[in-house]
Amino acid sequence: MTTRRPNRNVGRTLRETAAVSAATGFFLILAVQWDFSRTARLYRDAASMHAPVSLRQYPYPFRAALSICSDIDDTETPEEFLSIQEFLNTDHETVYGRGVGLEIGNSFYMVDRPGRNEFTWFSDRPQDQRIIREFIRAGIIDCLHSYGEGCSTRVQAVSAIRALERDGCRVPVWINHSNARSNMSKWFKTNRGDRLGDPAYHSDVTIPYAIRYVSCGSSTSVVGQDAPVSWRSYLCPPVSEACLKSLRNSAKSFFKRIASMFGLSDTRYFLHRDNALIGIRRLEDGRRVYEFMRYDLHREGIGYGADSRGLAENISESVLKRLLEVRGTGIVYTHLGKNGDGQPWVDPQTADALRNLSVHATEGRILVTTTYKLLNYTTVRRALRWTAEADSTETVIRIHGIRDTILGEIEANEENLQGITFTVPDGKPVRILVHGKACRDLRTNPPDESGRRSVSFPWKRLKPPEFHDPGH
Repeated sequence: MTTRRPNRNVGRTLRETAAVSAATGFFLILAVQWDFSRTARLYRDAASMHAPVSLRQYPYPFRAALSICSDIDDTETPEEFLSIQEFLNTDHETVYGRGVGLEIGNSFYMVDRPGRNEFTWFSDRPQDQRIIREFIRAGIIDCLHSYGEGCSTRVQAVSAIRALERDGCRVPVWINHSNARSNMSKWFKTNRGDRLGDPAYHSDVTIPYAIRYVSCGSSTSVVGQDAPVSWRSYLCPPVSEACLKSLRNSAKSFFKRIASMFGLSDTRYFLHRDNALIGIRRLEDGRRVYEFMRYDLHREGIGYGADSRGLAENISESVLKRLLEVRGTGIVYTHLGKNGDGQPWVDPQTADALRNLSVHATEGRILVTTTYKLLNYTTVRRALRWTAEADSTETVIRIHGIRDTILGEIEANEENLQGITFTVPDGKPVRILVHGKACRDLRTNPPDESGRRSVSFPWKRLKPPEFHDPGH
């Protein structure tokens, strides 16, 4: 009896056919999606162009927005923290050269894990707490990176909240950290902070304290959220192995989106469905928060570029051009304190990339601000209730309030309205009334790239604390 060998070519042909079919389906879906997104955007832009008054996407004159959202991991001393922030927030001469003077924030822990004494609120160095307190009050530290790995019980979490409240420190953004037990949402089994009855449960006191926005781990390799997604969103320049790895990571982001679109992973990847920057997440105890998505474009995968050196790639000129092209909003995932062998604490290539980003900000192309300010502007703009009347003599814009999906009606004050910009008809005076009261402190802007004139509430830059010897 003759034994028949299997034809290996058949298996290879089947694999190749499957790969070609998958690739064909991939690009067909993208092509349809791209056409729909492009058409929808064209109609939306055309409608805005012809409306007498419209709400501009970004504060005048910007065409995109970016935040660098840094987890505090591996920032070991107050000297390191201050050195990094001085370069980011001021135009002082520093060891890295002249500072870039950007609104770039940072985060902090309350409690470090046993055996370590990194830069935390409850460290053995009293100056740590003083510095963190000053930067929170200035709005520069705006994120709590969990309570830290040293916090594993509800008693510790409540003690941390009370300490912040006593010092008048309100921190509006929460970022999960690695496998910290205080993490919220069911992304990982170790997350216990929002599980009713768990010894580490704390979200019933943490969320009401001040937390409005939460990063549970949503991340993407797509540049520009709240923007149409096209086939270009998932491709990279053809550069051999590096491109193949990047395509692999882009495919992961794409399939996250497909999974959420068809309800296969509606909970974890829901932000990918619409390439959204922000969405509403229901925590395990039923409380609702805004979750936001960050990006990392490293070719090895998300997380590999989230350090001082990788930041240069994530804010490279090609990335910024793409952000401007799609008129998107981006929050960069990074760890400014992860700097390899130590000093220089800011990688030289990243310092150059930050200088280039500063040029885009100074010349009015990309708004660069802290994580909270960017998230707050985005949610306020969506929730703003307004009407406009234009006749032959003047244009009147009436702001009736801000109806937040989670908080309900929130105050339409200077902080919440900063940056809000309306495009208006030429040649007429403009009045803006908030709850019937005329606003005096407004900016009248010349035509932007669309040729439309606009009126805006001033964007108020944060003023960092004085930089001094951390020992004093």
